[in-house]
Amino acid sequence: SFFLESPVDWMDNVAGDTEGKLCCPKCSARIGRLSWVGYQALPHRWITPAIMLTRSKVD
Repeated sequence: SFFLESPVDWMDNVAGDTEGKLCCPKCSARIGRLSWVGYQALPHRWITPAIMLTRSKVD
């Protein structure tokens, strides 16, 4: 997986949710997940917001 620093325009449909799945805007396939609360990547490192895309699911 890799993280985005900020959401992109097509992610508006999950803007009101605290966390959830990210789906392709064209085919609706699941391509990652999102957590506005954050994600603990290492014991003492948080990534906030956590916008994670699965490498194998995107070009």
